[in-house]
Amino acid sequence: MSYSPPDFYWAGEGACHWFINHCCRLRIGLPEVNGHLPQPAVIHDPISRWFSAIIPFGTILVLQYYAINHLRTSLITLQREIIKRKEAEVIKDQTVHDLSAREKELRDYRYALDISSIVSIADVEGRFTFVNDNFCTISKYSSEELMGQSHSLLWSGEHPPEYFTGLVSAMQEGKSYRGEFCNKAKDDSLYWVDTTIVPFLDKEGKVYQYMSINRDITQKKKAPEQLRASEERYKSIIDVSNTGAWEYDLDTQRVWYSAQYFSMLGIDKPEGVWEDTEGMSWVSRLHPDDRERAVQIFDKFLSEDTTELYESFFRMRHANGGWVWIWSRAKRLHDKDGNITNISRVPIPILQNA
Repeated sequence: MSYSPPDFYWAGEGACHWFINHCCRLRIGLPEVNGHLPQPAVIHDPISRWFSAIIPFGTILVLQYYAINHLRTSLITLQREIIKRKEAEVIKDQTVHDLSAREKELRDYRYALDISSIVSIADVEGRFTFVNDNFCTISKYSSEELMGQSHSLLWSGEHPPEYFTGLVSAMQEGKSYRGEFCNKAKDDSLYWVDTTIVPFLDKEGKVYQYMSINRDITQKKKAPEQLRASEERYKSIIDVSNTGAWEYDLDTQRVWYSAQYFSMLGIDKPEGVWEDTEGMSWVSRLHPDDRERAVQIFDKFLSEDTTELYESFFRMRHANGGWVWIWSRAKRLHDKDGNITNISRVPIPILQNA
């Protein structure tokens, strides 16, 4: 007995179904089926053909959509990343330019500071970590000799301990300090500096080093002493020559008289007396016959721009009622701009009780 398969079936899964059914029949005692299976074939009706065509095409469209959408998203993300990188490059270039400009500015500041000032840097223990050429010049130490040394190397001993109280307090509080100090150079010579000390703070607000900016004021400090010595020499000359002297200040219209000036007129007054009488008190002591001429000569000396010495002869009243012949000489004293500030005058008595 033969068994024929159905007229049409699906290849693949349909063939399996047929094979299973065939085996089941054999189990239940159905007669053996003899014959040849036809060649596998797919038979489509119009609907199945439409589905078989549309499904792959739709799949392709869906996959293409997702691929295009992913590609578009990727391109947008890439474009944004490129823009960000370009902006970062611009910021980086601007930052590098700003840093270069700032670095040059700092170099210029340092150059100006090195040229104009005496500069040193020390750590919190007061040991030198940097000195410029001006510092080496005034201290007469080389840079190698100063590195790592304490600033106490330059102490002159001119200042008492309490002189440094303000400095110590400012350093402990991390504040800047300004003061004048007398230091000792390598050859034991002394020099004065006007010092500004600036603390450098780290990000935690702690001092990690100090910069000292100094200005040489040695000559300024010596000037009062030189002036005092000059005045002493001037007074000594007057004392030895037994001549009087007076000085007329044009700004204050006051006159300073030496003790010898009063002495030659028989007046007992101490030295250094200033008379606030518009500088003309000497006129009241002139002899009536000499007054007009003496005043004219002196006024001409004040008004004319001349470097010549003033010179005049006149009589002045003595305390005893007599007259003293005076040979008076004077010179202008000028400021740095050439303006007359004082008239220094030396009257010399040449004849008394005339």
